[in-house]
Amino acid sequence: MSRVAAARDDLKETAPITARVRKAVLPAAGFGTRFLPATKAIPKEMMPLVDRPIIQYAVEEAVASGIEQIIIVIATGRSAIEDHFDSNPSLERWLEDRGDIEMLRTIRRISEFGTVAFVHQREQLGLGHAVLMAKDLVGEEPFAVLLSDDVMLNPGGVPVTRQLIDGGAELELGWLPPLLENARNGKIAAGAPGRIVASEGIRLVEIPTSFDRSKGDIHSLGNPHFMIDPLNVKIVARNIATHFAQIDPKSAATYSANLSKFNTRLDTKLAQWQQQLAPYKGAKIVTYHRDFPYLAQRFGLVTLDELEPKPGIAPSPAHLAQVIGKMKANNAKVILVQPFQNRKTAETVARQTGAVVIDAPQQPGAAANASTYFDSMDNLVRAIASGLGAQK
Repeated sequence: MSRVAAARDDLKETAPITARVRKAVLPAAGFGTRFLPATKAIPKEMMPLVDRPIIQYAVEEAVASGIEQIIIVIATGRSAIEDHFDSNPSLERWLEDRGDIEMLRTIRRISEFGTVAFVHQREQLGLGHAVLMAKDLVGEEPFAVLLSDDVMLNPGGVPVTRQLIDGGAELELGWLPPLLENARNGKIAAGAPGRIVASEGIRLVEIPTSFDRSKGDIHSLGNPHFMIDPLNVKIVARNIATHFAQIDPKSAATYSANLSKFNTRLDTKLAQWQQQLAPYKGAKIVTYHRDFPYLAQRFGLVTLDELEPKPGIAPSPAHLAQVIGKMKANNAKVILVQPFQNRKTAETVARQTGAVVIDAPQQPGAAANASTYFDSMDNLVRAIASGLGAQK
């Protein structure tokens, strides 16, 4: 329990200015139905693989990947996992008396992995709910989720989790290169017709002059949230249609006709969206992350500030105080937040500034009534216009 309390105290401190992943959540509260009756009394994560329980492999992987705080979600009434990562003075004395120093070191190392906290899931409501149980300990920091019954080893090489964490400079770099390499399919290799680079031809903004992680989770090629600008969507659609025509020449006319229909509809909708937001040209907005510069640029809005002090960095009290001051001084009354961002932080700022928090998902399907790009933009423009209009 002392380790849990220490972890809670540590996690109450302000998040440091770094985009590094420091925390990992290990869900281990399931019934283990695939392994019944062996898992009737013990968690499946405690089943041995060679000389240690499988969850220890996951913890070792996390530690080797630079994770500092490990949060294990366990079922109420099952203490085997917690006992395994705790010290056992009686066993250690017995091993020491017998002179089994090598095993003594092995046992002690298990309880020295760093900060290991345990959260109880009182009712098994699925993986998502188990991860949610760690919300208070994770806070607003990026974190890894490790499922310990999937053991992936890379002997002598970089741990798999470390590879995923290091691969975050661009949106797809963490998963696409190894996927393409393992596919061994020349048709989708770089430069091949089957490889569609959606952003080709788009003028990206906020391209950094130097790549320095102290500036936060910046993207070396520029801000990647370009799909929120309808004119950029036309470029993406053209890229897709062009590549489809190259790999399927017989249907080229169909792709061209569909592209034309799409562009005509998009032009009509863009005129409507511009008309809806025209009365608010020059209005100042605040966003949680730097994910709306293309929208602001297209519709004449001004992004006053972000709740994050730097991209990908959890908001600190000092920075939020500065944002609140700027909002009051500039009469900024709208805060845009995406579904995966911390709405409570935005609501706290809104209460102190008289602002309204607008849910602003950018991806089709992120909202129940927005299955297409047109639906998504309709909802977003309507919400922004309503929020800005209510503040006049």
